[in-house]
Amino acid sequence: IFNVRGSEVFLKALEVARPSDMRDLITGIRGVVCKAARSSFSSFVLERIVHYLGTEDFAFIAEELLEESQTVTLNFYAGSILCRLLEHAAADPRVAVLVDAVLATDIEKLCCHK
Repeated sequence: IFNVRGSEVFLKALEVARPSDMRDLITGIRGVVCKAARSSFSSFVLERIVHYLGTEDFAFIAEELLEESQTVTLNFYAGSILCRLLEHAAADPRVAVLVDAVLATDIEKLCCHK
């Protein structure tokens, strides 16, 4: 998922997969969410996972982003993932913890960041 072809193949698989197959597909992304969130190719894959799957299935994205919440959200692509998490699961406690962690950072730096 870290290059054009890999992300295209993964996105196509998500589009045609059944929910149970989608869950199997995303297991390979666990552990690399923060790296993926910073990539123009793989960040869109993470956004699509949030769009296609239920909160319980994509909550690991919020949990992994929390590990680097002070830096990852300053990244343009990662910020988009945070927006998708808020759109689809703002009430989820794991997303709320992530948002709290982001807001606990240097707010001025966050607000002034491009």
